[in-house]
Amino acid sequence: MTDLESLGWSAHFADQLVEDEHPARVVVAHGAHAELVDPSGRRTVDCAGLSVVTGDWVVADGERVRRLLDRRTVIARRRPGRRSDVQTLAANVDVVFVVEALGTDVNERRIERYLTLVWDGGATPIIVLSKRDRSEDLEADVSAVEDAFIGVTVVAVSAREDEGIEALVERIPPGATVALIGPSGVGKSTLLNRLAASEVEATSEVRAGDDKGRHTTTRRSLTVLDTYCVIDTPGLREIGLAGSDEGIRQTFVEVDAVASECRFTDCTHANEPGCALRAAVDAGTLDADRVEHYLALLAEQAAEAHRRDAAAQRREGKKMGKMIREAQRWRHQRRGGHD
Repeated sequence: MTDLESLGWSAHFADQLVEDEHPARVVVAHGAHAELVDPSGRRTVDCAGLSVVTGDWVVADGERVRRLLDRRTVIARRRPGRRSDVQTLAANVDVVFVVEALGTDVNERRIERYLTLVWDGGATPIIVLSKRDRSEDLEADVSAVEDAFIGVTVVAVSAREDEGIEALVERIPPGATVALIGPSGVGKSTLLNRLAASEVEATSEVRAGDDKGRHTTTRRSLTVLDTYCVIDTPGLREIGLAGSDEGIRQTFVEVDAVASECRFTDCTHANEPGCALRAAVDAGTLDADRVEHYLALLAEQAAEAHRRDAAAQRREGKKMGKMIREAQRWRHQRRGGHD
């Protein structure tokens, strides 16, 4: 029997319960229904009207979710397309494995975006370089990623060859929830199967000629293992930012530290005198590409925040307009249709 602690239960959630309430964790959320797990087993319940995601803790009565417990952490992105709302991918995650495959050029720009999502949500990222058996110079590949992302743990693994898995598992605290994120074809499902020592998720071979895999995970799901839980996620084609500047600053910690030394606190790092960032790039102490992407992501984040604020104002304006019209209609009815 699985106890609550093995499912990721903590004092954060216990403090939200009232007498005689029994919590359960969301394994899979799909529309108006969710699959839950608790010490008594697994069941499907109705969650209509609640924005429930994989990893949530809920209180359910019988076959219906009564309420959602406050989340501790979230992994979220801007919803793909032109909409400005936020899509929560998983909740109550402690550690996130940001998976990128070796054997081809490691996409540092993509890793930067994933790390930003993780830091923003309150979880701890670990960069997992999968398919290490395909690397021609493993030490150099790992060092390059470590140098690019200072302070972030980097572990190279080969799930198929059982290499590096033990070192990865050692970094998972007991009772933790781990999420796997990354593009399709990097081996997330294969890694999950290796961690679980069973075929939890179906896997597909990469396509011939381009080393890119096909989608094998089609929905976010939580797997309960012996001492921790794992949430696997489908590959993300778009990684739109939806959080605050803090995630960007933590991802680019060495760039942000230098930016704080600019003469003006509102320096745009363009033409202002005393710009520490431009001086560091000119001196060769900061990578110009890293600085450029740091500034680009800050600009993207600011633009997205402006769009969300504008959208919120439009919604509020529509709401107020409706309230005014309803008030006028009510007053008109009370006066018998005569003003």
